[in-house]
Amino acid sequence: MQKRDGDGTRASWRERLFAPEVRHRWYLLLWAAFCVMFFVSGHATADSYHLIYSPLDDQIPFCEYFIIPYLLWYPFWIGIALYTAFYEKETFLRLMRFVTVVYVASTLTYFIWPTGVELRPETFPHDNFCTWLVRWIYAVDTNTNACPSQHVCIAVAAAVAAGDTKRFGAAGWRAAAWAMAVLICLSVMFVKQHSVWDVVLAVPLCAAAYAVSFSSRSGRSVGTDTSGTQEETL
Repeated sequence: MQKRDGDGTRASWRERLFAPEVRHRWYLLLWAAFCVMFFVSGHATADSYHLIYSPLDDQIPFCEYFIIPYLLWYPFWIGIALYTAFYEKETFLRLMRFVTVVYVASTLTYFIWPTGVELRPETFPHDNFCTWLVRWIYAVDTNTNACPSQHVCIAVAAAVAAGDTKRFGAAGWRAAAWAMAVLICLSVMFVKQHSVWDVVLAVPLCAAAYAVSFSSRSGRSVGTDTSGTQEETL
């Protein structure tokens, strides 16, 4: 049965897909574009890059168990993105503004000033399921696109967005979200995917993205279309 508009007329599938209350979800497609950008930049610079290294990297031991929070990054940001897209539109739009700033700025940096790390261990102290996961990550991911760390930036974005929602805005939920973000930030160093510098230099990028999305509330619906309804933009 076709959905009917308020006046009783039947809405076409195009009208349903682009209705004001759902059309913001099309911004989810930007994630696919961001993934392509990351893949292309990583492989384009794989043979020539600036080595990122800090003496502190040698003080951080490899720990395969940190691959767990490293991989939890995926359901963390995907879950927050989907939840806000379907249930909290204003937070979703602000999250997408944050993420767009991060991906555009970091990808341009990767092309203009390619970076990589050479911290991965040649052998592992243990042989277990976690080391198998680490080997898999090493096989599918390049050691480039290092600085700033997008892993760190998106973890921060997800934590900020979670705290901005009505459902997860309570102190306990915010603490849990930030605990996950901190573990993810630590994990990139303990599994030797990133240098300390990659994490440190992700901080000002996150601050800039936050300033143009969440702190100013500028990511909320703005503008008015000809029908008098608010029109959302990034």
